[in-house]
Amino acid sequence: MSDSIAVHLHIDRPETLPEGYADAIGAIFDEYTTDITDDPSLDDISGVAFVGTRNDIADALCLLMKGGTLPAHQFSFTVYEEPHHEQLGTLLRYTPGAGDFEAACTNTGEVLRSFADIGAAIASTTDRTSLVAALEAMYGETEGHCRSTAGE
Repeated sequence: MSDSIAVHLHIDRPETLPEGYADAIGAIFDEYTTDITDDPSLDDISGVAFVGTRNDIADALCLLMKGGTLPAHQFSFTVYEEPHHEQLGTLLRYTPGAGDFEAACTNTGEVLRSFADIGAAIASTTDRTSLVAALEAMYGETEGHCRSTAGE
């Protein structure tokens, strides 16, 4: 069995990035992956990498943002690894100011949640407001923890 896996990167609103950022992002992805399918719009850059590489790519992207001084240097991104060896894929979503969201995903990057996850969210709440908040947290719509490289 191979330790390699398909990895995908999507940058939100790449057209708003400062000049040179698209090249820097492409270079980061190139550093950690091989057999790259380049998408100049940064809507979906795909490659092959070792399992767990999504975290290395995310950390490098956060370091790139940390080097910038303007709000325009901050951007949201999603990086995910496709399922492999009967394991679910793993998605990492980063949003400046909100932090990370990690979840199991399909081969197209769709977030998966089990009935147990949803049941635990329901069991941990006492009213509708807290249930909505718990479910939003599961799907990455509320604040999460920040990557250590982004918030320093």
